[in-house]
Amino acid sequence: MVKFAKELETDELSFFDNFDDARDKLSTIDLLHTSGTLQYVDNPTKYLSEVLNCNAKWLLFNRLGMNRSNRDVLTIQSSMLSSNGIGELPEGYTDRLIKYPFTFLSETKLINQIQEKYLLVAKFDDKSGIYEVKGEDIVGYGLLCKKIGL
Repeated sequence: MVKFAKELETDELSFFDNFDDARDKLSTIDLLHTSGTLQYVDNPTKYLSEVLNCNAKWLLFNRLGMNRSNRDVLTIQSSMLSSNGIGELPEGYTDRLIKYPFTFLSETKLINQIQEKYLLVAKFDDKSGIYEVKGEDIVGYGLLCKKIGL
């Protein structure tokens, strides 16, 4: 995605595929936006630490899916390949069922980790990043967070 987004870059808008490059290039980060990504990375807690350590003035989390218990819940999500993007599949690709790990982070742990460096300014309903898991209390929402000390 970053490769294709590079053509949209301006003096005020940049795209990076890792946090180190972003921190090295930018003197300040006004807004860091993540949408439904924490649930799909190998180590969501580490990834969240990297997001928080960017020291962006504002963070916007969309499509958060969390577990209300005090533990993370690892599931396997299934979908058709064609459901993972806009438009038709590229030539040469065959539609098929794909499966990938998906983690519902502990809501308490996630919020506590964020609040070490950020104030929660707004919480808004966003259930687009969740699905039902039998026996689990899954919740979905988004957060707008402001760096402590701003």
